[in-house]
Amino acid sequence: MEVRLNSTLRGLSGKRSLVLDLPEGGTVRDALAETVAQLPVLDGKLLVGEELVPTVVVFLNGRNIHFHEGLNTVVQPDQTLDIFPRTGAQRAFVRD
Repeated sequence: MEVRLNSTLRGLSGKRSLVLDLPEGGTVRDALAETVAQLPVLDGKLLVGEELVPTVVVFLNGRNIHFHEGLNTVVQPDQTLDIFPRTGAQRAFVRD
């Protein structure tokens, strides 16, 4: 699967995207953990423990993962995960 890093995450990591080879049944959480394993500079920027940090938004094939099964959404090799830092406008409409 392809993981695309956007905005400040791209600048921080020096990568626009990377391709992950996850095992069958892999989840968004697994993809994020593998992304951090390959790009350690993102440690703490995507996940804190097992949870998504509140400063990023993740889309699977263009749809926010919260409209799927969140971090437990099973991913397929032909899918694309986009990771964006939240903007001020996005933060204004989030209820934590």
